[in-house]
Amino acid sequence: MCSATTSTGPCSALPQGLIHLQLNAYDAYHETPGDFDRHAGLSLPERKFEAVPVIRAYGSLPSGHNVLCHIHGVFPYIFVPYDGRDHDSLGVMQSRCASLHLKLERTLKEAYSRKKDDEDDTKGTENTGTSKNDADSLKFIADVSPVKGVDFYGYHYGYSAFYKISLLTQSATNKISDLLRDGKATGRKCKVFEAHIPYLLQFSTDYNLFGCSWLRLHQCYFRTPVLNPDFAQDSLLMNKDLEDFLARFYQGPTNESGEKLSRVGNSLIEIDVVPQFIQNREDITYRDLHNSLFEKSQDQSEETLFIPSTKELWTQTSDLRKEFGLETFEFAVEGKRPDKLPQWQSHEENMLFFQKAKERMSFRNGSKQNYSKNKYADQLELPQTALTFLWPTLNSTESPNSNVSSAIVSNSFNFPSSPISSQTSGEASEVESDANSVGGDFILPEAVGSKAASTAEELHSDNLNDISPSFNDHILTQRMVQKRGSKGVALSLKRPLKISKRINYDRSIPLTAESFKYKDFHLDFTNILTTIENSGFPKIDYMDPYFNDPEDLKKKEHIYSGQKYKIQSTHLTCRRPTDFAGETIRLESEYSSEPCESSWKYLVEPPTYSSVQAYSDSRKRKFRSQIDFKTLSNEFGYKFRSNNSLKGMSTGGHNQLSHLTLEIFSTSKNMLLPDPATDAIQLIFWEIEPGSLPIDFGISNEGIMAFSADDGGAFASRLESAANPTPVAIYKSEEEMISGLVDLILLIDPDILSAFEVHSSAWGYIIERCDLEYGRDFCEEISRVKYKPFNKRKDVWGFSHDSGIHIAGRHVLNLWRLLRSGLNLLKYTLENIAFHVLHERLAHFPAFQLTKLWDANADITALTTLLSYWKKRTEINIRLLQSQQTINQTVEQARLIGIDFYSVISRGSQYKVESVLVRLCKSEGFLVLSPSKIQVRKQKALECIPLVMEPESAFYKSPLVVLDFQSLYPSIMIGYNYCYSTILGRVQELKVKGTEVGATKINISKGFLKDLEDDITISPNGVLYVKEHVRKSMLAKMLADILHTRFLVKKTMSDLKSRNETISKLLNNKQIALKLLANVTYGYTSASFSGRMPCSDVADSIVQTGRETLQKAISLIEDNAEWGAKVVYGDTDSLFVYLPGKSREEAFRYGKEMAIEVTACNPFPVTLKFEKVYHPCVLVSKKRYVGYSFEKDDQKEPKFDAKGIETVRRDGHPAQQKIVEKSLRILFETQNISAVKAYVQDQFQKITRGQVSVQDFCFAREVKLGSYKSDKTAPPGAVVATKKIAMDHRAEPQYRERVSYVVIKGRPGQILRERCIPPEVFLSNESFELDSTYYITKTLIPPLQRFFNLMGVDVTRWYVEMPRFQDMTYNQAKEGKLPEFMRSTLCFNCKKEIKKRTNNILCAECMLQKSATVTSLLQEDRAVKRQLGSILTVCRSCCAPLTKNLQDDMSKIVTKCDSQDCPVYYSRIKYKGYSNTARAQQLLRLLSELDSW
Repeated sequence: MCSATTSTGPCSALPQGLIHLQLNAYDAYHETPGDFDRHAGLSLPERKFEAVPVIRAYGSLPSGHNVLCHIHGVFPYIFVPYDGRDHDSLGVMQSRCASLHLKLERTLKEAYSRKKDDEDDTKGTENTGTSKNDADSLKFIADVSPVKGVDFYGYHYGYSAFYKISLLTQSATNKISDLLRDGKATGRKCKVFEAHIPYLLQFSTDYNLFGCSWLRLHQCYFRTPVLNPDFAQDSLLMNKDLEDFLARFYQGPTNESGEKLSRVGNSLIEIDVVPQFIQNREDITYRDLHNSLFEKSQDQSEETLFIPSTKELWTQTSDLRKEFGLETFEFAVEGKRPDKLPQWQSHEENMLFFQKAKERMSFRNGSKQNYSKNKYADQLELPQTALTFLWPTLNSTESPNSNVSSAIVSNSFNFPSSPISSQTSGEASEVESDANSVGGDFILPEAVGSKAASTAEELHSDNLNDISPSFNDHILTQRMVQKRGSKGVALSLKRPLKISKRINYDRSIPLTAESFKYKDFHLDFTNILTTIENSGFPKIDYMDPYFNDPEDLKKKEHIYSGQKYKIQSTHLTCRRPTDFAGETIRLESEYSSEPCESSWKYLVEPPTYSSVQAYSDSRKRKFRSQIDFKTLSNEFGYKFRSNNSLKGMSTGGHNQLSHLTLEIFSTSKNMLLPDPATDAIQLIFWEIEPGSLPIDFGISNEGIMAFSADDGGAFASRLESAANPTPVAIYKSEEEMISGLVDLILLIDPDILSAFEVHSSAWGYIIERCDLEYGRDFCEEISRVKYKPFNKRKDVWGFSHDSGIHIAGRHVLNLWRLLRSGLNLLKYTLENIAFHVLHERLAHFPAFQLTKLWDANADITALTTLLSYWKKRTEINIRLLQSQQTINQTVEQARLIGIDFYSVISRGSQYKVESVLVRLCKSEGFLVLSPSKIQVRKQKALECIPLVMEPESAFYKSPLVVLDFQSLYPSIMIGYNYCYSTILGRVQELKVKGTEVGATKINISKGFLKDLEDDITISPNGVLYVKEHVRKSMLAKMLADILHTRFLVKKTMSDLKSRNETISKLLNNKQIALKLLANVTYGYTSASFSGRMPCSDVADSIVQTGRETLQKAISLIEDNAEWGAKVVYGDTDSLFVYLPGKSREEAFRYGKEMAIEVTACNPFPVTLKFEKVYHPCVLVSKKRYVGYSFEKDDQKEPKFDAKGIETVRRDGHPAQQKIVEKSLRILFETQNISAVKAYVQDQFQKITRGQVSVQDFCFAREVKLGSYKSDKTAPPGAVVATKKIAMDHRAEPQYRERVSYVVIKGRPGQILRERCIPPEVFLSNESFELDSTYYITKTLIPPLQRFFNLMGVDVTRWYVEMPRFQDMTYNQAKEGKLPEFMRSTLCFNCKKEIKKRTNNILCAECMLQKSATVTSLLQEDRAVKRQLGSILTVCRSCCAPLTKNLQDDMSKIVTKCDSQDCPVYYSRIKYKGYSNTARAQQLLRLLSELDSW
């Protein structure tokens, strides 16, 4: 037996005096109180608990050994306001707590036992409510105690008293909360706090625990046996690290849990702890700030990071920078910011309301409110201290952390550098505009100016009805000049002083009566461009879209959206001659016509043959289908870059989660898919992610399981030979093989179980098979605990959103659904994902072909192919997760947000925001409100909407600058101090009692508004907030933490990218987690329907502030005469600024100047960033635009950037994406619409003739079976899926799986849904044809029309002008559907017309030259066979790694592949079926007839 070994990883970096347990998963169960539990509370000490909650934490030691930890003494709880008098003593409060405890316990028992009592009454039994045993015990409420706190929802000054109600079961939380809100429990309605925070999240926030991070313990108690003897784990996993751990922390019987607590888990070590052993809580910095009106004066610390996880990340990243020799991170020095907040549009109106409210809520005698320290401040404990009240008291020696409650409040966190202080310490110089530019110092003479004015008027009058095909730069620049004049923008009209050389006229030609001289020209080279701009003309006149071919010009003008369009042509025949009327033209020259000196230059050498051939080959490689397309960033069509270099990434001081992936093979009957009710599991393929097992105890990383009743061992030897070098385990029966899998999982004890699809195959198939065939609960057998496991085999919500399978202590990952959220693909099959992510082609064999390979297992090639096929797919599972960093990113989110691994995947954004927000609230004594669903729906509806301008839909030929506010909503919350805790209510509705705020009402003391008159801000929608020095927004603290830490991580990531890509990628996972958290914070406040703690007033304030911030930015940009800009589109936090007639270099310069100017007008940290320049581009409608983008001024090649259009949407087909994108690229690069027309018509002709690949015309739509009203309204994808299910019930697609189908021609009147069939059905029947008319008129013309209509082009007309082709097939003609006179009379060989009607299909000339004709026909036949051979060669290269036998005949393997994601498959079907076509049969018949010798 080999001993375990482990690498020195996290062990050496952690303090040796503490037990470190990485928290990988947790759940809770209920148990009768034991030695480690409380048996009674403080409010009713004589009443004992029936059962208490216990938390189970599944984790691992730094050495990698798995541990099951039972945490006792942690209770769920809620808060309600204290209903006693203000002068009540502590004794009175405790008495009221006991009374409330009795009421609540009795109310809950009656509520839950009402049905049971009714049943007892019907049986005639006497029921007095509770038995004596029940009366003496507590079932629901553990304790009620008084605490002090501050209501977080709305501004509340000072501490207030609250009841803390600790519960014995989490399931009663919602029930007791509803009873308290409705007044049914106590006789009065009251608010409830923290009821919406789940039990496990409360535990994590109270004790400063984060998912996949360390739980630090001072000590623990071990359950015996100390090491699990099952599967010889105690000897297999023993190593030096484990010996050292036991030597330090295991002290024999003194710290054993006792005989009453036996082992219930399968982990190596099982321990019991109580809350006072948890050391993580000591790292929390509690701030007591609510004893003064101005809370900033109470906060003497310079700490700027408040979230523990960001503190740790900041420290780690700073240490990393030192390790690599990078400079200490400092924020860029901020430019000048305004001293006062900006005034909004409704400022005057809001101030009038404020003055009225201030007078209404002031003391009549002029006295002031007394803001002295509240009496509760010293009498009651804070909630964090009250946690210790129910901690169990152990009979053994006191733990080292027994005084933790007194140490916590005084503990402080010494943090290195302050991100905010470094940012605000420096003063930046004000950005000054260039007021001395040349363009502002010149004026045209009166004659020139009047001519320009008249020209402008003529231009304006000419364009009243005729609109240029682009957004007219001439009109824009003219309007800008008029706008500047109307606003009184003074342009300096003085000519700049020039130093001119004095001319000595004595030496010049004398002036006579007949002589003349030139007048001084009013323009010079230095300022001519500026003069043109000031006159209202674009400096650069970019080419408008045009027709190169004059035949494409319309006779009539095109009218679209009420405007006339007239496109010109550059052809010579369309040029307008220059009019010289009224001008003298000198046709003769007096100058001597001396011959010019001849000159010469070298000619460019012609390209060599090899270079031409290489270029031709490279071009051919790009055209993967008949639809011309060469626009992807790579020549093979990958959508994502490969990240194969990220294998085995370091986890940064933590253990990597162990991961086991699995796939199975089952035989099937006929053409059906395997059914667990009838089809046995033949093979199980498993693989452990390399490096995920921290302990090497001699087990292989992969393996195969099989069963066979063959006692001779012939099958086993063949199987081992075919699977070599992968080890194979042979069992005698299927049930024994499943038991072997259970043993393997319990031995390896992985944290994560995965498969590509876990419902109908892999784990789901095994679970169903065990249940249906053997009556076994597979989930329970492989769970990490044997006692009260939290397992779910079928979770309805999880089935449609994640794996749907819950196994206690383990995470089950459904890979295709996980990858679907991060990859934008048309289909999510394993083959398609592997191609785009890993850049590999995978073969796909249908179930019946795999069954044939298994039945032919005597053939070693067939057996090897089958095993290699499944081994490859199992390996791909792990490689996909590694490439996409799915597990690592999830782990980083868990560590930063503070929730467990699986909650990151399965829980929504509100849960994640609460995890961080509640931690901050607890550190400052805030209690978060838990409104009911009715209260949430009764709050005021959201009234404000973000600014989303309707764009000027047009083709923009000049540069378009895109400016984006960096994290606008989070920045607004920080800059304007918006928060739940700082809001006072709407200025129109303020009153002393009952001011409505969101889902609740608050009270505002008299005189408060007058006392804080200068310390209150009013948002644009009229909501009052206190300023930062009164109370700093908790949302601002949280978001500032997140954003500042993200800046540090991104800067370090970019600095290390060229030096260490692995660490750079690891940091990228961290910054993504921070970004996601910051982006969902606003959504938490605005979730007005399903929100857990929404506030419509706060949400409206954020949105309206963002809206007016954009409006002010638009005014500032358009009022600057130097930029000459117009904002043509705005969307929430971004602006699209058009610069007519400007160069791309000027666009970059002006765009950066705009960003600086707008930023300087907004409070920190609201920042406008320059993002990119579009040149040219098309704006279609809201959130739909496309263009060539340039992100850097030295960028040479543009990037095709599209948003919301068909090139990036997935509801179409690949041909639609390709044709639309290629058409737009031709437009952007040439502006030649004739070239676009030629390309589009060429593609239409190919589609009409059927010269296209079926793959390009496959729709792939999401299907949600069960969510449609009826079958008649179901979309085509659902209809196709329903037909598949009718043939095979196991073929049901997963929820939101994309189902492929094509549209074929049908009989007249047949609806679309009836003409949609799967691609495999289409390929199996030659009589099916793609409905070219549908594809062209319904899927291709509409998107093209949306773009080119903006330029005055009618794409439909292009299709109408095309020549029509006979679309009847040969079979239809043969069946008599084609009349005789319409039959083809062209020669079969030379395609010449046969004038004399005969039965021959060859012309007379071809009949005379039989040898040439035979040669030509043979070459045609050979070309097809040669093409089929080359296609099969490609297939062989793909299948060769599976067969591992190039000597064998591979045709029996390669022709079985039916991967619909591979273009070679469609080509193979096409050429393979050529022999069955009518032309092939005619060709063979002709050859036999011409074979005269």
